[in-house]
Amino acid sequence: MEWFENSDLANVLSFSPNPLEIPVVFWANVTRAMLKDGVAVVVPRWENGRLIEIWFAKKTISWTAERVEIMID
Repeated sequence: MEWFENSDLANVLSFSPNPLEIPVVFWANVTRAMLKDGVAVVVPRWENGRLIEIWFAKKTISWTAERVEIMID
């Protein structure tokens, strides 16, 4: 995989929803949930091409090939 400093992936991975946590802590929690539950849902919010917020869905209620229903704190 190629890594681009100014890519959307780089922007998301360098963002934490909690200003008191570094991004590594947030993404470690996402990875931990993925390993434990088999799925982890992260929802980014973009405005004018910039990442504004990111949410980690604490509970995935249901999912199919076309739809994901989640609960966000």
